Amino acid sequence: MRSVVACTVLVALSPLPAYAVCAVEPLGPELRAADVVYVGTVVRSELTAPLPSSAAAEQPRQRRIGLRHTVQPEIILKGDPATAPAVFSAWKYNPPKSRQTVIISELSAVLPGDTLLVVAHHGQPTYFGLCSATREWNAESAGVVRAVLTPAPGSA
Repeated sequence: MRSVVACTVLVALSPLPAYAVCAVEPLGPELRAADVVYVGTVVRSELTAPLPSSAAAEQPRQRRIGLRHTVQPEIILKGDPATAPAVFSAWKYNPPKSRQTVIISELSAVLPGDTLLVVAHHGQPTYFGLCSATREWNAESAGVVRAVLTPAPGSA
């Protein structure tokens, strides 16, 4: 019995790579603090770097790739959207010849045609993910925006 408890404690204390899902902060304060806020449509998505070689991609950490999404502003709520024309995200890559498939459940897909609420700060890249203020434009995000911000004249 002691050995089972000891093994459990050792496993629990062992350093393992941690990929945690974070709790998203309330959107209202993020909207107030942002320099740029707009609703736009993703018109282009592209890799930020070439795909890793098949050999390198055998390592699970090499399976996460960066994407740059160009967003066309539709509704300007705050600031100049030209200062934040793109949103960055991550996705997984599973080479066809790999012996194993990696699933990274914390990643959120962004595709051309998606409508996003972009929340940006000058001088910082804008990210889309579970831990970011930039998110899918839906009834919930629209309700928070209406409660906190109003559209600039002539931008609707």
